[in-house]
Formats: sequence, C-alpha cells, structure tokens
Amino acid sequence: MQKRPSPDMLWRTSVKNHKLGNVRVDEGDRVFIGIVSAMAEDVEAGVTDVDPVFGGRHDPESDTAPLHACPAYRFAIGTMLGILGALMDQHRVEALPAPLLVRIGKRPQTPS
Repeated sequence: MQKRPSPDMLWRTSVKNHKLGNVRVDEGDRVFIGIVSAMAEDVEAGVTDVDPVFGGRHDPESDTAPLHACPAYRFAIGTMLGILGALMDQHRVEALPAPLLVRIGKRPQTPS
C-alpha cells in the first residue's frame, strides 16, 4: 500500500486560518497532499504505518482524531486481506505500471 497508494493525490479545503509548518494557510485555501511522495518518504525512513493512506487513524474517543480518517479501517483491512489471501492462493497476481491495475493469471503448477 505504501508503494502504490491510490488515489495518488488528495486535497482538502481549509476551514480556518492556520499554519502548516512554516506555510500560512487561509480559510478557503486548498491544500494538496501528494500521498505517493509522502509514502515514499516513509518507506525510505523505514516507517511501515499505512494509516496515512486511509487519512490517519480514526479514534472516535479522541478530540484530535483526523476528520477524514476511515472509521471502517479494521473492517476494510480484514476484508481485503481475506480476499487477497484467497486470490493469491489460487492465482498469480502481477502488478502493472498504473496504480490499481493488476494482471491475474493461472498459478504455475508446482512439481509434486
């Protein structure tokens, strides 16, 4: 997920004036996030957390939970792992150059 996040870019509209690092952000400004670049930096730094791909970790008990974090993260990951496990058990899956595109073929026979 870190190597090929999709969508590769997100944007949000600022709802108040504030600073993002050293940059002033005014209410109504659009902030663009290059998820591919952010994830590449994490991979290079040895970070394996995929939460940024999902908008952060959603914690309904927290006052600081990200507004766009996926509340169904655990459900989605469990479902995805189950589907991918079954698919890879029965088929060969090959990544293609564009995000979200794969080639699915027959699994090569292993000698008995």
